[in-house]
Amino acid sequence: MANVRFGTEYEAQRKLLQAVTLGGVAANILDLKRVLHTSGPDANHAGALDTLRDVALKFKQAERMMEAVDMDPAGTGVPSQASVEKVGLLKFLRHLYLVGERGGQQVWVLSTPAAFTNFPADELLAAKTSHSAVKAKLTDVTEKFDSATRKRFGEVTQLGLAWVEAAKAVLASAATNPKSMVKVKRWFATATTSETDLNATIASVLVGFKKMANSLNSNGIVITDLPQQRGDAKQQYTEAFMYSIGAVAESPRTIYVEQALFHNFDISVLHDMKKNWTRVIVHECSHIDGRTDDKAYAHAGIGVGTHITAAEAAVNADSWAFFAADCAGDLTDGDILRATGGTGGALTQLGANWN
Repeated sequence: MANVRFGTEYEAQRKLLQAVTLGGVAANILDLKRVLHTSGPDANHAGALDTLRDVALKFKQAERMMEAVDMDPAGTGVPSQASVEKVGLLKFLRHLYLVGERGGQQVWVLSTPAAFTNFPADELLAAKTSHSAVKAKLTDVTEKFDSATRKRFGEVTQLGLAWVEAAKAVLASAATNPKSMVKVKRWFATATTSETDLNATIASVLVGFKKMANSLNSNGIVITDLPQQRGDAKQQYTEAFMYSIGAVAESPRTIYVEQALFHNFDISVLHDMKKNWTRVIVHECSHIDGRTDDKAYAHAGIGVGTHITAAEAAVNADSWAFFAADCAGDLTDGDILRATGGTGGALTQLGANWN
């Protein structure tokens, strides 16, 4: 059965890593077998991945990976399924990175070759028609996310946690701090919202942001994409999404980033792409931890009483994300105006802008 999401790919590779014996250049890499923990990659052993990439596989990596699983790089005929599965494991590990670690937060990125249309396990199994076909897949190291992009994923996840912590502080102080209450009402209330309803919203949103803070400060955040959707025209305006299993996040907790995240559209509220990527992270996490929905999007306006009701705002993912950015002081007056009233923009791509 195909691994259609990161969680199934990760679990298949984790089990295989525990079961197999690797030879060649992989045999003596300390802690390599400890990298994939049951709950997610383990930062304590991330150095083994660096050793694999930068030392063991520095030269002729396709050949080195094949030799590590007793596969002849110059072999003829069809390689065995077992050997292809094992070399697929090495390919998975070779493209897994720890990109950010601060406090309890650990951010991982799986950046597979951009030409792949499946996760490594299925990509390699589809190529097992010949040794040369497998070798070609292993040789491809032109990744979907380059080193600068991976670094930015770590930065915006850390900034997302800062936004969430700021939101917690504003919500906790709203009853006694007029400035905090102004921010709360801007995103969650109208002039006619009752005190009872507003207090109920504050309480429920605070619970959600507390859960988000715990999640974003965890040791199991993975950012990747779905290789199956690369180049899919139907996904060109998708920024990101998460899967939930019932009411809980997929394990490991994974944020899938897609095509639109990398474009600065005229229609967008935030043209500083660092802030927009952070908004996306907070938005997606709110779906899982706050059980939010997409009642309205900021580019079309999320002004309470004009575009959505107070009840809808209380469970609207973009309302939560822009509220968090506001609490952190990262919105300009223009940002707030465009978010509440809508941008009136078009799907024209502007130049990249990362501040």
